[in-house]
This record gives sequence, C-alpha cells and structure tokens, in this order.
Amino acid sequence: MIDAASFDSLVEKLNKLVDEANKIRNNGKDAILEQWLDGQEVCVILDVTKRTLQTLRETGKIAYTMVKHKTYYRPKDVQVFLDNSIKKEVYEKSDIIQTKTTILCILFFQTRSVV
Repeated sequence: MIDAASFDSLVEKLNKLVDEANKIRNNGKDAILEQWLDGQEVCVILDVTKRTLQTLRETGKIAYTMVKHKTYYRPKDVQVFLDNSIKKEVYEKSDIIQTKTTILCILFFQTRSVV
C-alpha cells in the first residue's frame, strides 16, 4: 500500500508531466503553423480582397489547407501562384504586342501599296 502523502506527491508530479507534455505539443503546432500564411497575409501579399482569394481557392488556382475552420497557405504555393500569374501576364502582353505589331505592319504595307 501507498500512503496518502506519497500518492498526492505522485499525482502532483504526473500532473506536471502532463502540463509539460501539453506545452511541448502546443509549441510544436505553433511552430508548424508559423511556416504557413493565413488568409489576411496572403491578401496583403497578392494585393487582393478576401473574396478574390476565396475565388482563387474555389477555382483551384491557389492551394490551401483548412485547420479547425481556418484557411492556411504554404508560402511555396503562394509563390507558385505569383510565378504563374506573372508568366501568364507576360505571355498575354507579348501576344498583344505581337498582334499590334502585325496590324501596324499590315497598315504600313497597305499604305505603301496605295501610294
């Protein structure tokens, strides 16, 4: 048998161990989530509204993860989205410039042949 004082001491030590284990577990979660961005941070980075960010999620244009009803984004996924957006914008501008150049050449040669 164990006396009451020894039992109380043992329970107190176990409670301290449980508290320490919970602290370590929670700190680990915080460290993992610190590597992720929340929606507000991503809105600032992309210079978009919350609604636009939601549309990007719904259309699959940006990857995300839900944790307890909160949306998180990996910095890598935000960078991929930015890279893809920039490439698309450059290609679109390139196509527009090429089209305008073609039209200008056609107009130039048409006016030359008229003269």
